[in-house]
Amino acid sequence: MAKRRGQLKRRRWADVLVIVVGVYALIMAGYGGMLGRPAPVATRVDAPGWFAAALGMAGTCAIASVLVALRNTLLARVLCAAAGVLLLSTIFALESVDARAVVDLILPALALFVATPFLGAMPSPEEEGRRR
Repeated sequence: MAKRRGQLKRRRWADVLVIVVGVYALIMAGYGGMLGRPAPVATRVDAPGWFAAALGMAGTCAIASVLVALRNTLLARVLCAAAGVLLLSTIFALESVDARAVVDLILPALALFVATPFLGAMPSPEEEGRRR
């Protein structure tokens, strides 16, 4: 029983991580020029259209994967991995890769890749042995 609770706890934290990274990617898609880098972001992004589109698609895929996990775990994991690949592909839209790009883009993509095998339907408190 304790092993099952550990699996459910990992699944819950994986779902929370995917939701947070998905919302982060959507925020970066909308406000990335103002939030992600210092003021002259237009000079540091070679392809701003691809940058925003890939971030938006990555965020949408990440959040959709958590919703799809309620019905189909395999499809949800594929969507989560695709979101990670899209997030990594935004590196090619940048003029140069610096430490800020690693923190803003590569670490969230790696977080999605780490969470992918544990993604599943969010467990209820009763399944985890707690009360509501």
